[in-house]
Amino acid sequence: MGELVYQVQAAHDETLLARITRSVQEAQANKAPIQRFVDQFSRIYTPLVVVAAALMAVALPLIWGVSWSESVYRALVLLVIACPCALVISTPVAVVSALASAARAGILIKGGVYLERARQLRYLAVDKTGTLTLGEPSLSEYGSLRPSLSDSEVLDMAVALAERSDHPASQA
Repeated sequence: MGELVYQVQAAHDETLLARITRSVQEAQANKAPIQRFVDQFSRIYTPLVVVAAALMAVALPLIWGVSWSESVYRALVLLVIACPCALVISTPVAVVSALASAARAGILIKGGVYLERARQLRYLAVDKTGTLTLGEPSLSEYGSLRPSLSDSEVLDMAVALAERSDHPASQA
């Protein structure tokens, strides 16, 4: 036998799991512009379609003498054809799927709005040694935001910056 001594390092709200959970909740709350548009669109469009179908089901037999079963059938066809379900459901599902997929890969994205903004990126600089890389870091590609600089000038500047750094990426 023996004894187990343990000490709590952080309050429940400050644990890594709690922070990750909070980040995921914030990500889901941060809707992308396309999600906001679809939400607003469906708030107006869906009730209009339901009202139009109801009017069709009632008006066709009363005004034009169409049978009740035929008018209800036509109203249901209108509902099926005009239903924005694919649009309303697909956008949030795609965003949540992308956020979950990134989270499984160890990447936490703050929300759909940031996914949408990512398509506008032209350059991405990352310094996450060991997080995004596997094994030893190596230089696979380089470039300059200034086209006037030659390759040797770019490499010379990179070497000068890395010389005094003990960062693992500097070894590459």
